[in-house]
Amino acid sequence: MLTKVKKSGGPTSKKGKKAVSQNALKSGVYSRSIVLPNEDKTVYLQLVSRYVQEFKPADMAETTMVTNLANLTWKKMRLDQYEQNSLIAVWNKPVSLDELEKEKLIRFPRKIGWLEIYAIFGRYMKDGLEDLEQTYVQYELDISLLYQEEVNTYYLERFFTSNPQLLKEIREVAKGEFSRKDINVKDLLVQTTYIDGEDIFLLNACTDKILERRKDIAWYQDNLGEIREAELKLKERRVMEQMQKSDFSRAHDELDRSFYRTLTELRKQQQWRREQNEVVVIQESPKK
Repeated sequence: MLTKVKKSGGPTSKKGKKAVSQNALKSGVYSRSIVLPNEDKTVYLQLVSRYVQEFKPADMAETTMVTNLANLTWKKMRLDQYEQNSLIAVWNKPVSLDELEKEKLIRFPRKIGWLEIYAIFGRYMKDGLEDLEQTYVQYELDISLLYQEEVNTYYLERFFTSNPQLLKEIREVAKGEFSRKDINVKDLLVQTTYIDGEDIFLLNACTDKILERRKDIAWYQDNLGEIREAELKLKERRVMEQMQKSDFSRAHDELDRSFYRTLTELRKQQQWRREQNEVVVIQESPKK
């Protein structure tokens, strides 16, 4: 005689099970709560669908656990993306020579501030270092010619007529380094600036600064390999500090624990359902 144990609720046919398995997708409850505005809801629903196909939940309890697994996976994927984006952002953050010197990764030949670093090397990104170096080599030659004769206003006007680029650079230095705007040739021989305890004519101060920059560019070119290595070390240090500060591993561990706890409960539930649905064969003993 065959006796069946009473089955648990829920559909038994393939069609019925498939219909129930899609309840989580149709309701949209989970998708509304888990998907952020910047995320793709379609990708999330595909993820849930794959979990449903894998575990084939037969009732609401199993559907809830399966959807929870998908949600935890989605959160872990989001955390992975967030971690990657944050580390990439830290890695791509510009590195200044001033920073490298402060971190004692390089030693600059003279004291220099970040504003001056930008003024010197900001154009490197546009023009290329070799072109920039050639420009300052020419400035150096022009300045050596400038001081070969007695400098007065008339001489300067004639000289800068033949060397307009040097005059433009001097004006930029006067504006950026000494806060002098809209200067003319006469101002260069009248106005002074206070440097190292003494007043210096603006023309001398600006040309001295240009010659300093020429040396800085030469130093930069000669030490480019060491600078790149120092930049790499600083970027790696930043990434490690960001990882320690953000504590991503702890968040990953919490999600993993929740995932495997839910997975264990789901398997127990499905094992229980299978046992409830098994056909128990009871063989009656023959009467004596």
